[in-house]
Amino acid sequence: MLTKLRIKNFLLINELEIDFKQGFTVVTGETGSGKSIIIEALQIVFGDKVSANVIRTGAEQATFEAEFSLGNTKVFDYLQEISMNDCEDVQYLVCRRVINHGGKSKNYINGNLATIQQMKELGELILDVYTQHASITILKQDTQRILLDEFAQTSLQVKQLDKVYRRICQFDTDIAKFEEQHQRIEQEVTQLEREREDLSGLNLVDNEWDEINLEHKGLSNAQFILDGLTQTMSVIENDYADNASLKSMVKKILVKAEEIQLAYPKCNNIIDLLNSILVELSEVNHEAHHLMNSLEINEQRLSEVESRISSIFDLARKYRILPEE
Repeated sequence: MLTKLRIKNFLLINELEIDFKQGFTVVTGETGSGKSIIIEALQIVFGDKVSANVIRTGAEQATFEAEFSLGNTKVFDYLQEISMNDCEDVQYLVCRRVINHGGKSKNYINGNLATIQQMKELGELILDVYTQHASITILKQDTQRILLDEFAQTSLQVKQLDKVYRRICQFDTDIAKFEEQHQRIEQEVTQLEREREDLSGLNLVDNEWDEINLEHKGLSNAQFILDGLTQTMSVIENDYADNASLKSMVKKILVKAEEIQLAYPKCNNIIDLLNSILVELSEVNHEAHHLMNSLEINEQRLSEVESRISSIFDLARKYRILPEE
């Protein structure tokens, strides 16, 4: 209940303090004597729009403060929700609003800064204003339910039931979250199983990508390689009418070097180098012959290799990875 109201520098009022006792309080007076100031001050405390015009002439600010004794469990819960209930056994609530020039205001709940929205929400819980023919909150179902619970003295049980209901709602939220997570995991498992089946179907082996690309390069260029090796062997070994082979030319040079050695023995190194060249040419010829025997123009194998490369590429593109991965 409202226990004290303090008003300072509001319109014509310099300073006013009213104490309210337990039970029913009646304020009487002639029309225009200021009875409605009490209601106006309470509405200002709890967020009514107000301009700087309400500040008493010559004053810097107007102050409105209302003190309540607490018994409404909804108020306790709300203070807990906005972190302004430092101790659970608090018995009094002090709401204060200061209006400055320019219409700006500061709001306080038990000495803590509060927003205007918090003041409005708190006012709906703690204050009921009735006029002659209407009520601000009496028509609200929540208000009717609170009044009924308080009249039936079941507020404590309602509070406990509310806690149970909130826990049930939280459990429902957690269950829905777990079900969603479980469904997502099942989808991921299904996707991984599908990928595993694709990879198993392809039957890849280690280093296959590098090896199959090397084989493809050889098969697709087989004719060019064979022609090049044949030409290399021919240049080394075969003599033609107009062109002597490399071996023949080196042998002629070797004969000439041996003749020079007879007259100039220091040519030994040249002779050794020429003999070495002949050996190297023979090895080159042997290696070229070996490579030619290992190569063949195999269109069927080339088609198989290209099909294999295409399958690996398609799977890599499907899962957005590089083939070598």
